[in-house]
Amino acid sequence: MAVGSAALVPVTTATAGPGDSPDCPLVKPVKRLASGDPVTARTVSKGTSADSLTGEVVGVIDGGISPSIDMIMVKLEGSRVTDAAGNVDAGIWAGMSGSPVYAANGRLIGAVSYGLSWSPSDYAGVTPAAAMYDVMGSSGAKQATVADEVDVPAAVERQLRADGVQSASTQQFERLPMPVSVSGGLSAKRLKQTFDKTTVDDSVQLVTGRGGAMQSAESGEMFAGSNLAASLSYGDVTFAGVGTTTAVCGKQVVGFGHPMMWSGPSQMTMHGADALYVQADKVFGSFKVANPTAPVGSITRDQLAAIGGRTGGTPETTKIASSTTFGAKSRAGKTFVSVPEWSGFIAAIHNLINGDDVYDGIRGGTAQMGWAITVRRASGDLVTINRKDMATSNWDITYESPWGIYSDVERVIRNQFEDVHVTRVRSDTNFDERVLSGSISKVEARQGGAWQTLSRRDQLRVQGGSTLKLRITVKPGADSDAVKQRVRSSIRVPGSDQRWAELTVTGGASMWQRPRGVKSFDRLVAWLEAQAPGNSVNVRVHTGGGGEGFKASASGAKTTSVQAETKATVRGGKYFSLRIVN
Repeated sequence: MAVGSAALVPVTTATAGPGDSPDCPLVKPVKRLASGDPVTARTVSKGTSADSLTGEVVGVIDGGISPSIDMIMVKLEGSRVTDAAGNVDAGIWAGMSGSPVYAANGRLIGAVSYGLSWSPSDYAGVTPAAAMYDVMGSSGAKQATVADEVDVPAAVERQLRADGVQSASTQQFERLPMPVSVSGGLSAKRLKQTFDKTTVDDSVQLVTGRGGAMQSAESGEMFAGSNLAASLSYGDVTFAGVGTTTAVCGKQVVGFGHPMMWSGPSQMTMHGADALYVQADKVFGSFKVANPTAPVGSITRDQLAAIGGRTGGTPETTKIASSTTFGAKSRAGKTFVSVPEWSGFIAAIHNLINGDDVYDGIRGGTAQMGWAITVRRASGDLVTINRKDMATSNWDITYESPWGIYSDVERVIRNQFEDVHVTRVRSDTNFDERVLSGSISKVEARQGGAWQTLSRRDQLRVQGGSTLKLRITVKPGADSDAVKQRVRSSIRVPGSDQRWAELTVTGGASMWQRPRGVKSFDRLVAWLEAQAPGNSVNVRVHTGGGGEGFKASASGAKTTSVQAETKATVRGGKYFSLRIVN
């Protein structure tokens, strides 16, 4: 149901239209605005109470936001925009997006959404209210052409310069920054490392900061001018953007005056926020620091003119739960992810920050891990995928350890077989300061009652259908705290008409595995659970046609494989030729 700029609809506790309350006023049409018209505005600079601002209309840039959306330019004073003497203080800051701007008769002109680039300024670009109200009932898609930067008309530029605005700043308005802030204590460098390792949307600007919003935290009241946060996740890892509420019409909320991620339909969670302070910055632009509070509703639209949603019910989430231990220190963590396609990345970040908190230092070590991914299938049935792994690093074990969880969740949510929802990711991680790593140094086969060391130059004669006994030596690396280990394994040689076969012995930490030939979700689950952990030696005998796994079986090839657990992660591999004697 689209809400027109001056439409009136029946008022209920769930629905209200423009004009039904001070928080949901009628629209002031753009065509009725004139330069010099007085305006008022509301925004929060500290805490949760809104400040009042005054100002005037400067002009209108036709098609300034998109071909169908003009940009209104205003000059504001008050709050932290200007000081008591009327001089520019912090200017228009990041986090002010969505601050409602009203005409003298109380009608809503729109929301602050753009600011002059470079230095702090008291001039703002405003998204018209009519375009924002449309979002509350919109089902439209992204528009083809949008403006992140808007050139200032020459006449207005002359006025800005007359007011003392620096010439470099008068050339264009820029959309106020809406970075997605990531809580948890990651440094900017560490956050970039994680971003570069994944396939998440690289157009999203991630920054560190802000506290985590939890279910039990105090919720914020939503009103015109209040703090408004939209999150991809909340808890230990809160991925959220903080701006301002423009209007509240019954249970419907609209704010920001521009998109957050510009997804169209959205599954983000709606929060209030507690503003700590506004930081004036003359180089990169001023910004507001705030803590999101508890969930209060759902963001259902993320569009060019605004984000919109409803208070009350919150989106379905994926619960990330972890238990992290290092010696006597441990921590139980939890994060709730409301945007499914981010579940894998956020699960990895969640485990990284909990590892950093408990292990408390960037250094080498070993992580022994287990995780369970619970999935609701298209039929409604639940299935749980259980995995174990070990990871080692000489430099940064907490960073190296969570990526198996990431790749498993990614494969589940991006599978091509059926629509699924990951309801829960549960992980247990135990850290050890010892670096327990090794590599395969020797492979021996039991022949004629004695152990024979295998060489690439030799061809080991074996009977088809017989059992080949092996002894594999795992040697510690130069900087490893592991001890030498001999691992015994037995593998059946396939009965085959082929005269030749290949024997491979590979360390689990060196196995790069792809789900070849997997053609159903059931087989994907089986394939994931069969993945080799880093602390394993994997033996495989392959005869016949090309391919491997399910594909190999279909082509007539015969493969047998076995796995043996080790006390350290194992890298490297050995390859040998077998001569099959029938």
